This record gives sequence, C-alpha cells and structure tokens, in this order.
Amino acid sequence: MENKTQKLDPTVGDKIKIINNKWSFSSKNCAVNFRQHVKKSIPNYDEGHELICQISDYFVRNICSSKKNFCYDLGSSLGDLSNKLASRHESIDNLYWVGIDKEPQMIDLANEYKKNLSNLDFHEQDILSYPYEKSTFFVCNYILQFLSKCKRSELIKTIYENLLPGGALIVYEKVIESQVFFHDILSNLYINYKFSKGFSAQEILLKQESLRGVLKPMTRQENLNLLDSAGFSEVSLIAKSLFFEGYLAVK
Repeated sequence: MENKTQKLDPTVGDKIKIINNKWSFSSKNCAVNFRQHVKKSIPNYDEGHELICQISDYFVRNICSSKKNFCYDLGSSLGDLSNKLASRHESIDNLYWVGIDKEPQMIDLANEYKKNLSNLDFHEQDILSYPYEKSTFFVCNYILQFLSKCKRSELIKTIYENLLPGGALIVYEKVIESQVFFHDILSNLYINYKFSKGFSAQEILLKQESLRGVLKPMTRQENLNLLDSAGFSEVSLIAKSLFFEGYLAVK
C-alpha cells in the first residue's frame, strides 16, 4: 500500500503563505494582507498606535520651526502609524515624518494608502544604513525583534546618537518571560487569544514554526539593558498585554 504523507496548507491565516516553513515579510500576499493579520495577532495593536500618537505630543510641539525637523517610524510596513502621526501634527511647520521599510511591496502599498499629507514620505531602505537627521522622535514598532542582538545594539546606538537632548524613542516588542511559570501561563493565554480571533490550530502552529530563528524576542530586562547600554538612562514601561510590551526612552 502506498504511503502518502499529508502536506499542510502553508497558510498562517489571512491568506498569508510561507515558503519552506519560514516567515518572510517579502513572501507572496504578506503585504496585501498584513494589516488585518497583525491586528488579529497582536493584542491592543491599534491602542498602541493611539498611545504612541499621544506621547508624541510631548516631544514635537516645541521644535524649532525655522528649520526642517524629521521624525522617524522604523519598519513602517503599510504606513498606518506614520499616517496617524503625520496627520496629528500636520499643522506644525517644518515637521516631517519619514516611514522606512526595506520591503518594496510594503513601501508600494504605503504610498498607495498614504493620505494627502505633504509632511510624510516613505523610503525603501534598510533601517540599519539609513542616513538619519538629528531628531526629537523615533518609533520602533515591533521591528527590533527581527534583528540579531548585535544589530539591535547597533541600531539603538545610532538612534541615540541622532536624538536631540530631550528627544524620545518608543519601542514596542514581543518579549519572553524570564520565569517559566509565568511564560507558560502567558503562552496558553496567547493561544486562546488567537483562537478568539479566528485562527485555526493549524495556522497557529504553522506560524509558530515559521518564526523559529526569525523572531528573536528578549526578556524585559534584556530590552532595558539594551536601551541603557546605548545611553538611555530614563526608560519607562508604558504598555503591556500578554507578551507584548511598550517602552518610552528619553535622551
């Protein structure tokens, strides 16, 4: 009798397919379906955007309007957060928002979705090599976790060097719990959360498998140490929902 091995459908939800069991932002249909997928995958995703926008008020309203000022959204994907920030501060003269992403499909769609805003541009470039101007505000929204620890350190140091005194960096990251007991509880709660959003068991398992070696979350203390080693002595935890945390770091 012929032994046939059943192949799993390589879909991790929302029509996003992976290749060779590995997650990639450049994979087919990822950019097109990214918005609905990330909102279902990360608790309080939209609320995080709103909090970032509110915090930005404290760092961009007193800029020197006699010269150009740039603020950066790193790993901007489809540009949803960039659009919100630029819209919120459209009335501030000489304040410009820059969304940076290395995936061509993401940038193409970001430009397509872009609102009629003269203070916002999207650049297709690697955030590690982008020529930043001195700034009062940076955002890294779920992007550091895809970099090696060495490159994370390099990027955070670059951001710190390009921040003006009193400027801020907001970082949102998926984290791992340092204590196994709490990590186990949150893992089960997160699986239940994804079930509640309509993901199937197969999609959840396949997504988990596809992120191995791609997603590299650290503990909260490791994230705080990373910021501290770059020079940020003032850091506050501003949000937490299951494995997802937000930090405000001020120079």
